[in-house]
Amino acid sequence: MGRLVLRFRYARAAGWCLVAGAAVAPSLQPATSPQEPATPPQQPPSPASVRLRDFFLRLNRWAVPVLRSPVGPLFMNPLAGYAMLLRTRGRRSGASRFAPLNYAIVDGAVYCLAGFGRRTHWFRNLCAEPRVAVRLPLRWIEGVAELVTDPDERLRAVRAVLHAAGWAGFLVGANPWSAPDDILRAKTAGLPVVRVRRVDGDSIVPGPADPGGWLWVPIVGAQLWFARRLRRRLVGSR
Repeated sequence: MGRLVLRFRYARAAGWCLVAGAAVAPSLQPATSPQEPATPPQQPPSPASVRLRDFFLRLNRWAVPVLRSPVGPLFMNPLAGYAMLLRTRGRRSGASRFAPLNYAIVDGAVYCLAGFGRRTHWFRNLCAEPRVAVRLPLRWIEGVAELVTDPDERLRAVRAVLHAAGWAGFLVGANPWSAPDDILRAKTAGLPVVRVRRVDGDSIVPGPADPGGWLWVPIVGAQLWFARRLRRRLVGSR
């Protein structure tokens, strides 16, 4: 039991891998829009970026089993952020690969960001195979990933995902709630935005445990009640 609690704590501390996301097939290359700054060629990652990426890769080992289990919603709320589990197929091994990432449901589709750009492993996997599965709280959905190129749709998706990311949404270097459009575009210019649609074409309807849902309210209330009872018991035993 102690090991399970420790895993949950590590998963929550991970912030669900920030805003890391996925991309699409090689035929869908990002288009440069006149309303959006062109994405400059990516430079080699800095030592700080490499350390940050390695840090979250380690924490993902704890987050993945939590998100695959029914208890995942216990750790999701507007402050901690909301996360889904992306399943891709390894481009070399062909094995299933899992990545936790923040997401938002907008207009019947799931959106996410490639937080480490085109170097992320799941991004490169999707370049080889855009068919994916996403584990939303309490349900799996089979889908197809598509790169968002429309600048207005991209901006709406970026704001929605960063809002749903909780504290991690501020790590892009701007306040996602108040930053002007041009600032948010500039801060996220190198992050591909991905849309996942259901394979059957049906809309993805947000549930009570998804961003904007109500399930976090009774969960946080119960957690606060339990913490208060535990504190009283500990203080009374002294």
